[in-house]
Amino acid sequence: MADETNEVVEESAPKKGKKKGKGLVIALVLILPILIGGGALAAAKMGVIKIPGLTPAKAVAKAADAYGDKDSKIDLEVQTPTEEEVTEEEPPKKLEAVKPPEPKTDPEIGAKKLAGIWNNMEPAQIVTIAATYKDEEFAFVLSKMEPEIVAEVLAAMPDPKRAAKLSQQIQNIASVIPEPQT
Repeated sequence: MADETNEVVEESAPKKGKKKGKGLVIALVLILPILIGGGALAAAKMGVIKIPGLTPAKAVAKAADAYGDKDSKIDLEVQTPTEEEVTEEEPPKKLEAVKPPEPKTDPEIGAKKLAGIWNNMEPAQIVTIAATYKDEEFAFVLSKMEPEIVAEVLAAMPDPKRAAKLSQQIQNIASVIPEPQT
């Protein structure tokens, strides 16, 4: 019976060796990245490694001198031109603004779209809007509209001479024979 109790006591005792191993692994997992990140940050601040935004220009120049890296050396001195250099230079050339190319327009498409809008308006409103239009432009848009609405617009015009002139221009536009497309 004494042997049985000893066995039970040995089995229930915690194993200390595994607990120490877990603590060491956890400590390494947490501390190692912090040490590596801190070392990289310190190296960047001293100019040993270049990290944009962290490495100061003086540190880069100092590190370039220390490590013989002549390509990355930054000239920190501001050089002012002498009078001879200033007088010998040509006056700066004025840059001409580059104008973007004019967009290609098609008056036919524009007139059709405007005619579609005007087809949904009252004739009196169209007369008021088109009061400042040139007769040629107004006639071109009217030629693309529905004939019933054009008749109402011409009848609503206060100046019968302008209405007659627009009617003649609409007739001229409608009488043009389209060229065959090749």
